[in-house]
Amino acid sequence: MIPRSLCQISTAEDAARRLRDGGVLAFPTETFYGLGCCADQAVAVARVYQAKRRPVHMPLPLLAGSLDLLRPYVTLEQAPEALLTAFWPGPLTVVLTARLTPLEGRRPLAPQLVNPGGKAAVRLTPHPLAAQLSRLAGAP
Repeated sequence: MIPRSLCQISTAEDAARRLRDGGVLAFPTETFYGLGCCADQAVAVARVYQAKRRPVHMPLPLLAGSLDLLRPYVTLEQAPEALLTAFWPGPLTVVLTARLTPLEGRRPLAPQLVNPGGKAAVRLTPHPLAAQLSRLAGAP
């Protein structure tokens, strides 16, 4: 049983605060309802894997509300600019090299989100709520 207080989130700011505090939330995206957390919180990411019963060798995609939220974690320069311009924001997931040391003094991505080849799957979401949650939480 989930305590009722955990189910009552009245604003996007409340939801983003829960995410920053290590919470896991269900929210709509452009393609499906997602179960997510901040990508730099390994304990929360582990809870998502557990809830989804997903093997940890299958990295989850990262959704971000802006390119600025992806830049610290992956090398966007590897992706063809024309591809990103044409399809982002949108349901296109791109696999890019994850930065071992994130920029701007951020925490690294949870290790489960990076495949053995050092790559992470990322998407710039067009969904207004998913993008807002990412921006307010300050992380993919």
